Amino acid sequence: MDVQLEPILSLPAGRSILAIPKFLNFLVAIYLILIGVGGLRNRSDTPLRSEESQQRKEGYHA
Repeated sequence: MDVQLEPILSLPAGRSILAIPKFLNFLVAIYLILIGVGGLRNRSDTPLRSEESQQRKEGYHA
C-alpha cells in the first residue's frame, strides 16, 4: 500500500484554514521558512565551499 504524505497533511490543513483563517498565515510562514532553509542547504553552487572540497569534486589532484 503506497501512502503519500501530502494528501494526508493537506486535508486537515485545509479544514483548519477554513475554520481559523489566521492559521493560514502561520502555515504559509512555516512553509516559506522550511523551503528557504532547505534551498540554502541544498545549493550545489554555494560560495562557502572550501577550495579543497571544490578540487575534490572536480577531480583535481596535486
